[in-house]
Amino acid sequence: MQAAFRKNKAAIELLRADGSLSAGTLLVACDTVVVYGGAIIGKPPDAAHAVLTLGMLSDSWHSVYSGLSVYGKGKTCETFARTDVKFRTISEEEILAYVDSGEPMGKAGSYAIQLKGSSFVERIEGEYENVVGFPIATFLSLLQAEFGISPLDILHY
Repeated sequence: MQAAFRKNKAAIELLRADGSLSAGTLLVACDTVVVYGGAIIGKPPDAAHAVLTLGMLSDSWHSVYSGLSVYGKGKTCETFARTDVKFRTISEEEILAYVDSGEPMGKAGSYAIQLKGSSFVERIEGEYENVVGFPIATFLSLLQAEFGISPLDILHY
């Protein structure tokens, strides 16, 4: 949530500086991390790190957290979503082939559930979209609760 708040604050400051921030402005920032064994697993800096991460996540549960920060109507609100993901046992050969595909790079936890990384997932508990990187249901709940914006309002845009 802190990272999402910092992103949102930076955007607000930029819009204020150039005079683009208006009463109708709605800004949304999100940041997603994977947590395994109490440690935050971010994006892999290189292929070797991706191999290690995927090997660690093999045949185990991990949690995906996304922090949301929303600015509108002169206020900023934060919330988060958590989804638990269970990976099946992944062979070393599968991990190396997946890393060679390039897909893990730039992805928290070294995988993309919406792409080839879905083949590793045995079970999921929580919001799928959160694992993709943006918890839509959590976002819509925050908009309604804090800003009075309903999902129907968004469909009219």
